[in-house]
Amino acid sequence: MTKSIEKNINKLLKGKNKKYVSAAVGIILVAMFILLIVNLTVQRTYDSYSIVKTKARTDSSTKGYLRHNENIIKYSEDGITVMTNNLKTIWNASYSFKNPHVVTSEKYIAVADIGGKDIHVYDNDGGLEKIENSRQICQVEISDTGMVAIMAKEKMAYYITIANSTKKYIDIKTRIKEDGYPIDMAFSGDSQKLVTAYMNVNNGEVNNYVTFYNFGEVGKNYESKIVKADSYGSVMVPKVEFMDEDTVCIFSGERFIVYEMKEIPEEKFKSEKYSKMIKSVLCSKDYIGLISDDESGAESVIKLYSKDGRKKLSKKFKFNYETVEIINDDIVFNNGTEGLVIRTSGKVKFQGEFKEEVEHIIPYNNRDKFIFITPQNIDRVKFTN
Repeated sequence: MTKSIEKNINKLLKGKNKKYVSAAVGIILVAMFILLIVNLTVQRTYDSYSIVKTKARTDSSTKGYLRHNENIIKYSEDGITVMTNNLKTIWNASYSFKNPHVVTSEKYIAVADIGGKDIHVYDNDGGLEKIENSRQICQVEISDTGMVAIMAKEKMAYYITIANSTKKYIDIKTRIKEDGYPIDMAFSGDSQKLVTAYMNVNNGEVNNYVTFYNFGEVGKNYESKIVKADSYGSVMVPKVEFMDEDTVCIFSGERFIVYEMKEIPEEKFKSEKYSKMIKSVLCSKDYIGLISDDESGAESVIKLYSKDGRKKLSKKFKFNYETVEIINDDIVFNNGTEGLVIRTSGKVKFQGEFKEEVEHIIPYNNRDKFIFITPQNIDRVKFTN
């Protein structure tokens, strides 16, 4: 093959600069070889795994685990621990929360006592700030600036509060009778924008609506800083999400809509109405995902879209899952006894049975290394065949 390529190029150049041609051919062949090896590695399918390192769990009261940047968060009613993917503790902190809930941004971790009134905000080094809240917390979100958006209830009203440890910057009251009940909210990374989904029931009629807030200079010109409000009628809006600082995805019961919100939201893409009932929705900084049954009902279908609405993937698969999430370029399914990992390209990375029950699956590189959380251990594993 090498001689054939070199012969053709030499012929084309009529024998001139042969040594440069030979060097170019060598570079091309090396590049092709590297590309082949990378492709075989990246597209490889695994059906088993080996345990590289294990750490016994001593946390019977743990509420959950999640990935934060390249680290792992473990939290319970008594405190929080941040570990490296090599299972070494970076820092930990104590608190006493009845119902802890953790949200993260790139630089911060917030733990809120849902139903209580306390919020702890940690930076990546474990530095702590406490936010005092006088109302019953329903939901929180945290930005990349360390500001916290709080949805809280008091008597017959809900309050949207933007605060840090030193002061409240925004405090907006919504009344249940006029405005309804909050379903979800999303907070931008720059702390300047908030999106909420509410459901109102009045005289037996249901109205769902989404409200866009701007807390910057533009928002000062609008009442209650609301720069846009959309009604969805009887169609529920269970999830709203910022994909990046200026891109918002609204998931309704019949379609999803992507807005660009540099200041005032502008609709960029509206999907077709769902032809099947959606079982799960996924959202990351790069992808929007929908999972439904196929036409026969025997298999599931996952569809991925980019933030500008282009369809990136439509793939059928057969797997009864309990949880699913998208992390980087992996779509991770788990049912406790089996796992399925599909790359966003559509290739299956892993499908196989677990050696013991797995409660959480956390990728820690983009290839074949994962963290498995079992009832007894935290296992660092490597996929094998």
